[in-house]
Amino acid sequence: MTANGQCAHYGTVCTPDEQAFYNPQTAANHICYHVTADGKCAHFGAPTGTAGQCMFNAQANAYQTCYHVTASGQCAHFGTACN
Repeated sequence: MTANGQCAHYGTVCTPDEQAFYNPQTAANHICYHVTADGKCAHFGAPTGTAGQCMFNAQANAYQTCYHVTASGQCAHFGTACN
């Protein structure tokens, strides 16, 4: 992880249950019910709404901790980069 929160080297695909995936069609983070072998979400579920969760920040192009999630699954306040 670089100092600005971007990944410098990716390893294998990780798929924890109900991980927040960024859905570009809604511009929000959603639960992903089916992750493909290349790490993409094939089936998005409901918007995720757990504060403190690692979410994708499209403006920063990085995963960051979200401190306030709106009902639509968008992060209103990003914090530091996720570990």
